[in-house]
Amino acid sequence: MIRMSTLGKLDIFRLNIKSVAILPIESFDVLLGNNVRMSIMDMLSRGPMTVTSLAQELGMLKGVIHRHVKALEDFGWIRQLSDEEAKSIGLSREANRIYYV
Repeated sequence: MIRMSTLGKLDIFRLNIKSVAILPIESFDVLLGNNVRMSIMDMLSRGPMTVTSLAQELGMLKGVIHRHVKALEDFGWIRQLSDEEAKSIGLSREANRIYYV
């Protein structure tokens, strides 16, 4: 959530976020240069998902989605939920990796 307030003539933005990552410029090229990766990021911004569920929603093969997810993970855009994180939000890990932004 972004909140904006004004202090005199200055606009102040407050971001309600858990963490911040500084990524190399190449990471932006990997993301912005591909519509599928942008779609994956959009879907993951709504909550954690597996490669299987991403593939189903995008109507693509799991192998293709896995390749894009791997690139996003390698460049620091997404990561896998740990077992503890998955349990804490009530997700069953089963045999799938669960990714989130």
